[in-house]
Amino acid sequence: MNYMNYDKMIVLGLGVKLVGWPRAVGFAKPSSIGSVVDARTLRDALKSGECHWIKLTTRQIDDHRRELENREAEGETIGKPRKRRSDAGKKRKGRSSDNIENEPPTKKTRRATKSAKMAKRPIHAASDDNEDNESESGSDLYG
Repeated sequence: MNYMNYDKMIVLGLGVKLVGWPRAVGFAKPSSIGSVVDARTLRDALKSGECHWIKLTTRQIDDHRRELENREAEGETIGKPRKRRSDAGKKRKGRSSDNIENEPPTKKTRRATKSAKMAKRPIHAASDDNEDNESESGSDLYG
């Protein structure tokens, strides 16, 4: 779950909300919870149903959206923005449709072709021959 952007990605994006989170435990991903006592408190709340998910109505989602807009207008940062790509603003190479037959296939195409070749391989009858030989030799030893 995206704990850093919970309000935008989970509540607004999916229309669900986690209610009943224990007040003693800070809202963070479970691996960031500092003490075993806090982790057990959260676990117990989830097991008992005290902490649970609810589906929000359209009106509740709109109210939440307005609340976030007001908080942002006051200067509060909501969530954590995604990291900017290292090649942002640079032109990326594209495949030209005119010269496509002279270009080598993409890695994905090569992988798909290789798996298709593997699937078309004939099944060897050697494994069946071994089973027949074992059953015949077994009857010779004991019979």
